[in-house]
Amino acid sequence: MTCYSCKIFDPLQQLSYNYGQQVFSAVAPGALLLFSAFVGVWFVWMLIDRGCFKGELTFENFAKPLLIFSIVTLVLQKHELYWQWFYNPVVETTSSLAQTIMRIGTFEHMTPSITGLLTAMDSQLMKIFNIGSLIISDTGFYQIGLMLGALVMLIPFVFVWGIFLAYILEGTFKLLAVTAISPLLIVAGAFSSTRGFMTMGMRVVLDGCLTVVLAAVAMGFTLSVAQSIIGAVTTDGVSLRVSSNDFIFSGEYWILFILGFVSVLFHLKAATIASNISGAQDGPGAAAAVVSTSMAAAGTALRFTGRRMGIVASNLKAEFGKKTPPYNKGFSAGYDKGQSERLSGEIFQGSGNSGSNSQGPSASSGGSSLSGGNKGMSDAFGI
Repeated sequence: MTCYSCKIFDPLQQLSYNYGQQVFSAVAPGALLLFSAFVGVWFVWMLIDRGCFKGELTFENFAKPLLIFSIVTLVLQKHELYWQWFYNPVVETTSSLAQTIMRIGTFEHMTPSITGLLTAMDSQLMKIFNIGSLIISDTGFYQIGLMLGALVMLIPFVFVWGIFLAYILEGTFKLLAVTAISPLLIVAGAFSSTRGFMTMGMRVVLDGCLTVVLAAVAMGFTLSVAQSIIGAVTTDGVSLRVSSNDFIFSGEYWILFILGFVSVLFHLKAATIASNISGAQDGPGAAAAVVSTSMAAAGTALRFTGRRMGIVASNLKAEFGKKTPPYNKGFSAGYDKGQSERLSGEIFQGSGNSGSNSQGPSASSGGSSLSGGNKGMSDAFGI
């Protein structure tokens, strides 16, 4: 089965490991040179000032700092000791513990590594994603409501997958960041006044490891609850046991939907709890913001693509459809109706005026016509 999370994580892990080794090898010689110079000055000062002049040199005051300085010098000289004593044990212990916790919910045995942890997570989440795929294949495009219901159910699990992978990468980066400045932190650990810097670096590493472990607790609980529903709905995630109509908006559907959002809450709380335990003053804001921004960017891209497709379709329809631009039939009908009503009103108004004034203007016009006619006749006959 393809592990998509491993394809994202494995190249980044290998690059971070190589980059950390290169940075450590570049910084360690300079730190060793400065530290060796300080140790030489300190040794001479202890022998001359504290031993010869003041007579305060004791075995306890001299042996304990000398032992610490010798260990720091050895670690800075032998670069591979840092990886053998610190880096590799931290990575292996964290991944093994996280996978053991997740295996209780998934019952899958993988190699004790981050890659094995991600493989176990992907194999179980893919069964949930296959439920949506099977429903879409079973319904077809003529049942849009069932398709949308399946897609909505998968949204919180996409966020869970993204934030779990973000926590794994965040833990890797925290270990890489501490590794890059670890020669300076090792030197700072040799002195009581600067030992707090090394302690803060250890807290950052502890915070990253606890975040991965507690995220595995949240993911293991999520997959353990989803396991029973996956077995009741599908046959090993390959085929549906029930019809799509019976599953969508059923009790099992709502359990999976709510479980996804509860898992998101648990993953966000995992980072907060890890910060409280380690005291590194960190939280889930960065990982949640990255995943939310990625999902928002994907949604924006889909909306933009749909809008552009709609514009193209409308342009094609206007190009190959009617050659003349469409007019507003409603406006034309309203305009014609208004014109007819105005003309009919003028006609009826004119007929009313002629009827009411039939005795006046008509009589006067008739009289004038008659008098005009008599005058013409008188002129014709010389009267």
